[in-house]
Amino acid sequence: RSSDLPRVDVELVLTKPRRSKLGDFRAGPKGSRDRISINIDLKPFQFLITMAHEIAHAQVWQSNRRRQAPHGLRWKTAFGRLLLELSEITSLPKDFRQAIHNHAQAPTSCTGRDLKLMQALRSLETTNEVWLDEGSIDGVFQFRGQRFKKLTSNRTRCKCLHLGNHLQYTIAKTAAVLPK
Repeated sequence: RSSDLPRVDVELVLTKPRRSKLGDFRAGPKGSRDRISINIDLKPFQFLITMAHEIAHAQVWQSNRRRQAPHGLRWKTAFGRLLLELSEITSLPKDFRQAIHNHAQAPTSCTGRDLKLMQALRSLETTNEVWLDEGSIDGVFQFRGQRFKKLTSNRTRCKCLHLGNHLQYTIAKTAAVLPK
């Protein structure tokens, strides 16, 4: 469908999986193309959301050509508009469209904090993962090779005790964990 969303000129690169991020936008040196990199291991619907996230960065950069707050108001506006556009594609599953439409109302830099969106993704992209949110309070689990105990559960994160160093950490409810 035709849109008034600005077009971007970028090089798309698929990269090896990174633990710290799903995608990245980099402005190219003067005279070369800007670059979006996305982890190659993403499932299709997560890839789509990550691509929209990075395209929003490219739109903000290419329309202003100067530094903006990475996830500031201009980026939120651009990302929200892209998500709304995606939510109108009738060939996408209805639950996914509804979840991205809702996320577009107040987009965040990390879609993993949107429990409803993550639940929609999980229902579409079958995995054998167990989420931290599914474990019980005082339950022990492994996360990134470390052992933790779940202490409390808040709206989007859980307070957890690292069983090695006895420090407390907050971990996203949607983090994939191994129950112990």
